[in-house]
Amino acid sequence: MKWTENIKVSPHDTDINTVVSASSLIRYMQDAANSQLHNLGPSNEELRADGKAFILSRIICDLYEPAYNYDELTVQTWSREARGFSMSRFHRIMRGNTLIAAAETIWAMVDIKTKQPLRASEFKPNFEPDEKLDINFPARIHFPENECFAKVFEHTVLYSDTDINQHMNNTKYPDLYCNAIDMRGRRPSGISISFLNEAPIGEKLDVYLAEENGYLFFKSIRQDGKINTEAFMKLEEFK
Repeated sequence: MKWTENIKVSPHDTDINTVVSASSLIRYMQDAANSQLHNLGPSNEELRADGKAFILSRIICDLYEPAYNYDELTVQTWSREARGFSMSRFHRIMRGNTLIAAAETIWAMVDIKTKQPLRASEFKPNFEPDEKLDINFPARIHFPENECFAKVFEHTVLYSDTDINQHMNNTKYPDLYCNAIDMRGRRPSGISISFLNEAPIGEKLDVYLAEENGYLFFKSIRQDGKINTEAFMKLEEFK
């Protein structure tokens, strides 16, 4: 079952190029997903009361066209049948008949106290799974060797980065990566992020960058040496 919401772009969601940032587009998608859970159940709040929570393990996103201030967009989201320990959810954003963005997100459910993964069968939504959506941007790609990466900056996870789980919200990460490069006159056309270890409030992240074969590669590493995220994106110049 697809869930649909209509939104109007706020100027607060656009960047120096006056286009909607990748972080904002991904937030639109996840807001729609949260609305489906909230309205049809079980909601995130109900899951937390039962000692469970969703964590995002990967997002793969095609960003086909820029969106602009005051654009009227249609956001759709739906889930696939869960298997094993993972659940896939698809998203797309339309401006009229034009496809702006599409994404697949892969989630796991965990026990809040133990942090242990729970079988997907323990999540029983009040809506049916729907179709698979083809995402063109690769989910995985060969990463450059460690010596190819250069540290570009440090980031301390602050209040404004965090959510109810008290760690950096997944929609903040595209902004983190874009902070490492000159985005003037450019926008992401695709991005893939693997979430490996959470970054709690107060954590200091070292952000590393490499470039190879037309892709930008990123790593954010916690102070204990654990990799927080690995990501890669492609940029395109504005015409």
